[in-house]
Amino acid sequence: MKSKIFEIILTQVAETTELKKEEIVGKVRKAELIEARMLVVHFCKEYGISNSYLQEKMNRKSPFAIAHLLCSFDCVLKQSYTFREAHKELKQKLANILPKT
Repeated sequence: MKSKIFEIILTQVAETTELKKEEIVGKVRKAELIEARMLVVHFCKEYGISNSYLQEKMNRKSPFAIAHLLCSFDCVLKQSYTFREAHKELKQKLANILPKT
C-alpha cells in the first residue's frame, strides 16, 4: 500500500510542479527540484510513510537527507508564494485521491 501511496504522491507532485518524476527523486540540487522533494516527503509523512522508506525511494544515502527536507519545509512554505500555492493545490488533489487513515 505504501508503494502505491508514494507513487500517487510523486505523480501528483510531478504534474503540479511540471517536473519529471525521475528528476524529483534524482540527485540534482536545483531549487525547484528540492522544493518538489519537500512536497513529496511532506505529503508522504502525512500519509504515514516512514523516513527509512522515503530514504530508499528517494535514492538518498543519508537518513538525514529526509529529515532535512522535512525541517526545511515550514520555512520554505512561509517564504515562497509559489511553494504555498503548489502545497495548497496538492493538498486538495490528494484529499480527493487518497483517503487519510
